[in-house]
Amino acid sequence: MGAIDDLQVRGRAPMVFGRPSELFDAITAAGPGPQADAAMSIVAVVDRDLVRSLFAAATPGHTRRPQRAWQQLFRERLTAAAIGIAAQRLLIVCDVRRISAEQRRRAADWVRRLAHRIGYECSINGLHGLATVVAFVETDAGADEVARTVARWAATPAPAAPGL
Repeated sequence: MGAIDDLQVRGRAPMVFGRPSELFDAITAAGPGPQADAAMSIVAVVDRDLVRSLFAAATPGHTRRPQRAWQQLFRERLTAAAIGIAAQRLLIVCDVRRISAEQRRRAADWVRRLAHRIGYECSINGLHGLATVVAFVETDAGADEVARTVARWAATPAPAAPGL
């Protein structure tokens, strides 16, 4: 699954969180540049390997502890970053390619709860109006295409959902 210490932060416009992966690297490389709106955006990437490890078929002895640990880590770091830069929007991109329908459903629920919790934590800590958006990569369109879409989203002036 990789260590929790593998979570990295790259870029400033937008700020990108995630573990090194094809999708994370492509999104970081395709950043829209130093536009004011992009500087107030945060993108979090939940990579395919992490999704597979967190939502593998339940086996005897399988616990939800790793799911809770990763959710807490993402929540703490993304909330702190959003408050720190007075972010206006947060996009969580989750790679759900080539996993079962049940794993995809569980991952989608997990990501939606994460986005909701981050929005709530930001609100009670004084950052009001953070637009949280989740997007799921379901096809092999290619990391570069997804990255370009995310870069266009970060460069738009109004909080809008990406067309993924």
